[in-house]
Amino acid sequence: PLKLYEKYLQHTSFFYSHRAFLVNVKKIHYIEGNKIHFRDTNHIAQVTDEKQLDVRNLWRKFSIL
Repeated sequence: PLKLYEKYLQHTSFFYSHRAFLVNVKKIHYIEGNKIHFRDTNHIAQVTDEKQLDVRNLWRKFSIL
């Protein structure tokens, strides 16, 4: 399960946004509701309601770097 990888990727730009998605926040173009849209692709990932604030904060952190 992806949940196991969350621990190993804890201090990286990857985020466990949903039970089926690990996302690289450096590749996020924008977040719309529960959908994460990525740069240079049409792929979309889901984010749970509970994790929306966390993924947005992490995205902002890596957008500044």
